[in-house]
Amino acid sequence: MRKRTFPLTIFVFAAVAQMAIAQPATTSSRIISVGEAFVQAGNIEKAEELFEQAIEAAETPDEKWLATEQLALIKLQKDQPRQALRCYESLLVDTAIQANSDLLVRIYDGIGQAYHELHDYVRAIKSYNEARRHVTNSELGIYIPILFCNTAKTLAIAGDIRHAEALLDSAQDACCDESYDHILSDILQTKAYLYEQTGEFDKAYENMDKHCELHKKLGAKEITTLMNTTNPLTLHNKVETTIRYERQIKDLEAKVESLQNRIKMSADLSYFAGMAAALLFCLVIFLAFKYRRSQRQIKQLNRSNEEKRHVMSIVAHDFVNPFNALIGFAELQMQYAQSQNDHELQDYSRTMYNSSQTLFQMVSNVLAWSQLDGQMKSKAVQMNVGYEIEKTVSIYNIMAEDKDIRISVFADDKTEIVADANHFNIILRNLVSNAIKFTPRGGRITISTHTAGDKTSVVVSDNGVGISKNKLGLIKESQNVTSSEGTDNEKGTGLGLAICRDLMKANNGSFEVESTDEGTTATLIFSNK
Repeated sequence: MRKRTFPLTIFVFAAVAQMAIAQPATTSSRIISVGEAFVQAGNIEKAEELFEQAIEAAETPDEKWLATEQLALIKLQKDQPRQALRCYESLLVDTAIQANSDLLVRIYDGIGQAYHELHDYVRAIKSYNEARRHVTNSELGIYIPILFCNTAKTLAIAGDIRHAEALLDSAQDACCDESYDHILSDILQTKAYLYEQTGEFDKAYENMDKHCELHKKLGAKEITTLMNTTNPLTLHNKVETTIRYERQIKDLEAKVESLQNRIKMSADLSYFAGMAAALLFCLVIFLAFKYRRSQRQIKQLNRSNEEKRHVMSIVAHDFVNPFNALIGFAELQMQYAQSQNDHELQDYSRTMYNSSQTLFQMVSNVLAWSQLDGQMKSKAVQMNVGYEIEKTVSIYNIMAEDKDIRISVFADDKTEIVADANHFNIILRNLVSNAIKFTPRGGRITISTHTAGDKTSVVVSDNGVGISKNKLGLIKESQNVTSSEGTDNEKGTGLGLAICRDLMKANNGSFEVESTDEGTTATLIFSNK
């Protein structure tokens, strides 16, 4: 339906005509009447200007309140709640208004609505409570359900649903006769909104249905009143009110239908939710059973791992002495063959010595790897790194001499690191044996230390064949690599660099490897404190 409008001059003329035939009025009340006519005509800016003039011309507290309230309502309509708040607060400085409890009730109610629009819910509720305090000293008992309803709206938006529901029940109980129907209509609509937010769609539908019926009744009553009046100023109101109520009733009916659909959907969802809950319960029982069985399996595996670690510890300890005896015997035999100038025996002894060293290194790596798999922890101590390097180099001197490789050590005798001594020896032996393995005859190996602050680096470098980019990438990504043959076809397990990487991690250190076709550099970084 297209909205009908009347020329603005008709409303101004009608307002002036009404003032002419009415009882004598003050300047402020006449300006307010004209301002209301401009509001009806839709000229908000002009009405705002007139209400400001009416405030200046007000002679009584009631006139000042009425003009200020109209101005504040326009500010709220223009989405200017802070300016509306200033309008209401300006009234509180008037001593005559401060002595009028009826006006204070209205003022604090308006302040509460302004704070509500500003989303300052704490101050809004305080203002509504202040208005209720003044109701006891006034004759505005009808304001009690209004204040209850306004407070409930604020509490609902603030999230205090149950308190809001209790206040709405109290407000509804306070509506004792038909004079409260407008307030009751607002209460029912607020309840419907509240129950919709909590998902109680049956209650929301019930309250919205009651609100719709009451709204139709009030609309019919208001339209009848307008049709029976002869005031020229209300001619436009008759048309506007009829159109407005028709639109509101259609909106309410659509809202009621929407709630009915949501109630049906809620019932369907409840059924499916019940089925889902039953399936979920069965799933939980099944998962609990699986979890208990997996826990038993984990305990068995942990027990098996503990037994494995215990056996491997015994094996590691028992392997050391026989290998040391074998290596020592091979070394003595080489010395004896050299003193007897028996080259054939010397070659056999050297082969036995080198094979024993290689086998010992491989067995040590396998045992260390098995312990790392069991999350072996380091026993860190302060140790002289120069002494440990010299001890390791002395073990591999014969293997280096066989390939005519020179090993140079640049380490301060006073340099210390904090690490597990056994771990450090395994790491260093792996790096030195790898360097010998992949350095061609006549090559060189350098071992050096560098201290910076609380960190000490041990660097092992060679001029061997280097590591391929593919394997170097796997090492940096903490992945294991396959074994490669040395420059003299030496064998290995492929665990060496992986052992170094994991043992350094166990000692809170870092392991870096850089390699080109001109050689490899491995850097171990330890704490020295």
